[in-house]
Amino acid sequence: MKQLNKATRGRVIGLSLAGVFAVVGVVALVLTFLAPFGSKGNVPPEYDEQGNPVYVANENDQAMYSLYYQTETTLGKFVNIRGQVATEPKAAEGEQVFTLTGEPGRQGGETIVYFDNLDFAFPVGSYIQVTGYVSGLKKQWADPKVPIIQATAFATISAVDVLRPAFLEYDLPDQTLAIVDVSVTVTEIDYAYEETRLLITVSNNSATEVAIEWEQATVQVGNRVFPAQALVDETRALPITIPANSEVQGILAFPSIKAYTTDLTIPSSSLGTNFELRLPIPPGLM
Repeated sequence: MKQLNKATRGRVIGLSLAGVFAVVGVVALVLTFLAPFGSKGNVPPEYDEQGNPVYVANENDQAMYSLYYQTETTLGKFVNIRGQVATEPKAAEGEQVFTLTGEPGRQGGETIVYFDNLDFAFPVGSYIQVTGYVSGLKKQWADPKVPIIQATAFATISAVDVLRPAFLEYDLPDQTLAIVDVSVTVTEIDYAYEETRLLITVSNNSATEVAIEWEQATVQVGNRVFPAQALVDETRALPITIPANSEVQGILAFPSIKAYTTDLTIPSSSLGTNFELRLPIPPGLM
């Protein structure tokens, strides 16, 4: 058998070790990036001196930015995140895990959610709010990051809360207009970047049904008039016909009107007149 000299044997051993390290590196990389959920993380929840959960921040765009682009700074902190259930829960690490997707650019991309001893009855496609703490981070190079949440509670929400979240929800003072036995009350204005939503309650205390043409409603800002627009969540639309002795609630949506006093006009063919209300500017919005 031909013998290798010392220099040759050294080169062979060096190349062999380099190959081993290269293979180990590739395997580690594959395990990191191909694992469907990764480890659930082991960062414990953070509480203040009174034992209250410490949250990332208020529910706003900056909080969501931190969660998905500066995830390391949010580890251990609590957060309320809203999104759409993307996968069925699967057993993992003694718990259940699923993925949640939000609006790209605002609610981030993918979120991994672990839970245990919580009721979960949300099929894929459901819009939910997850309360929990950031227990880890799925390792990946690109932004946005993929935070891992240990859930403590779930709640059902509307699609609009995910697709067009409000940056300000303003509870109005008494904004009611009554015509005969029918009253329209605007209880809240939700300001989103894409639209402005009015939460409305209608009470029909008469003995007959009343028709209100919501699709013909308008808001006027200065000399500009904006018509009502379609809702993201049609289940929250106001009915055109209001039965006798009943009360209904729903939403009217308009283009984003931001910080302006607006005049709302809602026609009613049954009453032969319009409901007209002047809506104030929320304090601190301007």
